[in-house]
Amino acid sequence: MFVLIGCFSKKPEGFPRVYPATITVTQNGKPFEGVVVMLECSSGRARWSAGGQTDVTGSAQPVTVQGNHSVLGIPADDFVVTITKNPEVEIDQTIDPDKLTPQERDRLNAEYEQKMAEARKSIGIPEILSDSQKTPIHWKTTASGPNVLHIETSDYK
Repeated sequence: MFVLIGCFSKKPEGFPRVYPATITVTQNGKPFEGVVVMLECSSGRARWSAGGQTDVTGSAQPVTVQGNHSVLGIPADDFVVTITKNPEVEIDQTIDPDKLTPQERDRLNAEYEQKMAEARKSIGIPEILSDSQKTPIHWKTTASGPNVLHIETSDYK
């Protein structure tokens, strides 16, 4: 007798068959943790999305998602690959937003956006890699594998 534990969602119509894949991201030869890797089908006609986030070893095991159904692995397809990493920016938690004037709110928002822009630059991911229209990274995956992609961010200055 088995006991199945977990949450299962029904496989949506049109959900593709997926295959194992591994993506590694390094920066100056070192593992790059916390990088979000998005895989966009080159044809642009997919009803699903795929991607993953790197761990402390700089590796990601991508997942394919459609609605609330997700499966480890990716379809055999041609992908445009983008990477991003959201910086951590501290904000003043002592400010009560309900007590701010519109001008104060605008000033604080502008300061936050400036800090985010500076933090993104300090992360070291070239902007070209986070734009699906400009990224030079394309990846063709297959049903027979091995479907391994390595991205060294310093190769894209």
